[in-house]
Amino acid sequence: MSDKSISSVIFDVRNTADGLVPYATACIDLIVPVATEGTGALATAVDKNGNTIETFTSDSDSISLGLCVIVNSGTSGSAELFACDLRDFGVASLVGTTTAGNGKMQKIIELSDGGAVKLTVAKILPYKSESYDGKGLSCDYEVTLTAEQTDRLQMLSLEEDAQYQKALSLMTNS
Repeated sequence: MSDKSISSVIFDVRNTADGLVPYATACIDLIVPVATEGTGALATAVDKNGNTIETFTSDSDSISLGLCVIVNSGTSGSAELFACDLRDFGVASLVGTTTAGNGKMQKIIELSDGGAVKLTVAKILPYKSESYDGKGLSCDYEVTLTAEQTDRLQMLSLEEDAQYQKALSLMTNS
């Protein structure tokens, strides 16, 4: 084990589309300071009439590390909220390509016959930014991969991955 302490973290949420808002906000809360601007919430779920149906607040202290989040067009939903809020708090930069733009909250309703219905119940509003729903998040550092690299993202070596290399250079120069 090394005696060096951790000074930075790179989060790779490329092609991450699963997850729930409460879990994403619980992770965000571990990283950022208490939300005091805007609505004072990490995220707000707003129904089609503009009524707040749920807020996700923060209550912990922040960590003091250099942070970077790698995203791409496959980054969707709660992963977008995670990336957006870290940038909104000024604790992370985004590297990669524009995200999917899925800022909706869905609810699964079980039916008496054993079936289920998935309904969109709200739009998710991040900490300070406007909704990314339908447009995605643009990156602070736009770095594209070739179509071939994107298709085999899981198999790329770290040396071949230009997005990872950019994030690493940002973290080692911070």
